Amino acid sequence: MKITIPGYKIEHLIAEGGTASVYLAVQESLQRHVAIKLLRKFENQEQLTRFLNEGQIIASLNHRNVINIYDIGATDDGRPYISMEYLEGGDLDARIPKKVDPQDALQWLEALGNCLDFVHRKGIIHRDIKPGNILFHKDGTPILTDFGTAKQKDSDARLTMDGRAFGSPYYISPEQAASKELDRRTDIYSLGIVLYEMLTGKKPYKGDSHIETIVAHMSDPLPVLPFELHRYRTLINKMIAKSPDDRFTDAAEMVRFVRQLRMPVKKARRLTWTPAGALAASLGIGVVVLTGQWMVPDRKELPATPVVTTNEAVIPESPPVIVEIPSPEPGDPVKETPVATSNNEQVIEDLLPQAAAALEEYRLTTPENNNAYYYYQRILELQPQHKEAIKGNNRIADAYADLAERKLDKHAYEAARRHLNRGLSIQPANHRLQALKKTVHIGKLLSQADTAFKEQRFTKPKNNNAYYYYQKVLELHPKHKQAIKGITRIADAYGDLAESRLDKFNYVAAKQYLSRGLMIQPDNARLQELQKNTNVLRDAPGRIWKKIKAPFS
Repeated sequence: MKITIPGYKIEHLIAEGGTASVYLAVQESLQRHVAIKLLRKFENQEQLTRFLNEGQIIASLNHRNVINIYDIGATDDGRPYISMEYLEGGDLDARIPKKVDPQDALQWLEALGNCLDFVHRKGIIHRDIKPGNILFHKDGTPILTDFGTAKQKDSDARLTMDGRAFGSPYYISPEQAASKELDRRTDIYSLGIVLYEMLTGKKPYKGDSHIETIVAHMSDPLPVLPFELHRYRTLINKMIAKSPDDRFTDAAEMVRFVRQLRMPVKKARRLTWTPAGALAASLGIGVVVLTGQWMVPDRKELPATPVVTTNEAVIPESPPVIVEIPSPEPGDPVKETPVATSNNEQVIEDLLPQAAAALEEYRLTTPENNNAYYYYQRILELQPQHKEAIKGNNRIADAYADLAERKLDKHAYEAARRHLNRGLSIQPANHRLQALKKTVHIGKLLSQADTAFKEQRFTKPKNNNAYYYYQKVLELHPKHKQAIKGITRIADAYGDLAESRLDKFNYVAAKQYLSRGLMIQPDNARLQELQKNTNVLRDAPGRIWKKIKAPFS
């Protein structure tokens, strides 16, 4: 069927979906190639609205990794179309079977993550991230396209699984499959599935039917990466966790993790071998030092070369040749040559970005086997004096100190104590943590003292009164001003109680209160003066006279 669109010359079909087709065309006014997405058929108004909504969404976005839209219109027979930029680099679907290099995959992931962060901040959720919707400029820049199922934050959040519109079953998130309300983390999940497929060339969940595939997303365990890709395990797991709460909180957080993972790492020190030395290693022949000489093979002295067949190559055998090694100068210490640990160094290189990412996300010592301390400790097991790992543990301790200080500011002493105990379990001798623990203890004692004072537990019951807590503070900090002031408050409170009893001529009770106060502060001038007034013959006449005069004052 011939398609006529005013201003465009249709060249050929590029791709075809359930309800729409994409054609390569020439925009005649500018003589440039464009992609025309044509709604081939629609059964209800909702499908038409969704198609036009895609054009409006793309038009509202201006990002280097989002496809550009040029025009929205209708064909001569009334079918709507969207004119957008034509990308010569094809889609990601075509690249996956050839196995994507991990560095390329991370580079594209970072670009798409930045794009999603931009899109999400605009209040838009894509809902259909898959390789077929990731196109490429001819310079290799990945471009996100097909916003036909995207949801704006003010639109209807309900989903229907009609098998056509709302995401591919191979990349659908568990919450999307369950028709739950979605947020930006659903796109992170789908992009994580795309990443897994880029790295392995396989889909992690693939059943005999679409329904089985969807159920697998909801219930099957997380896929396991091959050993050679283990350094990407944490990234994958944080993207495709079953619960959105266990994923990256947003695309920006994911991008930060990816950048850490992409940081250049120091290559393991390479040993410079002669070809003969390499041959010895490939044959499994050790290098033997005998009387200052090395035994290495030399094929020149072999008149007839037998062949040793291995699984990987055909390697000729050769007899050894003697190579003289210079003796050390007198007085020079002979240093042992360290054993090459390139495998350990590679493991360390893989662990460092995982540790840094965990530290940045404040996964300090939890969850188990996926926290900064765990990764740094693994590094120190391989290389006990590794400076960056030691520095990393220092940063963990400082982070716990920071957390404790924040809790202290809010007088949340128990929470602060927990943070400090975790920090001290890593660095028991850390001076800052120790000082803060003392401060937390004092803060808690002061809080208990304040509560006891308000409840008038001044000196009783034993070990649970204001004076007891203030004394504990002074044991830790002998000149603590707040504790000293607190004890004075207790003495004054006893003075107030004594005066109230004297006004009622209850001299026995007044004496008891003054005695308690003077036990706390023997030199308290007010208490000493009141003590003189507990003599009934001295105090009562004057107090009675004051009561008689009071009505006339």
